[in-house]
Amino acid sequence: MSDALRAAVRTLRSDWRFTALTAALLSVTLGAAIAMFAAVQAVLLNPIGFAHQERVVVLWQTDLRRALPVMELAHGEAADWAARSRSVEGKRFRIGELVPDAGR
Repeated sequence: MSDALRAAVRTLRSDWRFTALTAALLSVTLGAAIAMFAAVQAVLLNPIGFAHQERVVVLWQTDLRRALPVMELAHGEAADWAARSRSVEGKRFRIGELVPDAGR
């Protein structure tokens, strides 16, 4: 063993408070890193349950009469938009929830 490693082991054996603090800080740091990775994996790395995820959109509208800059679109209005639009495909609207692709 190198001299630095021997000195570290000697310090850990001699001072129990330092050993406890070192173990606690190491476990908290490791737990925080694992929690952050789990959150990033769940939010960014795992795909949502839709085929063609790049085509999923959220529809909002502006109501200037009531001074509401952004509000959710009602189901009937979304259906009207889909009927009038040539760019909306599938007409699979759900208000307040996601609709997973049945083929997945």
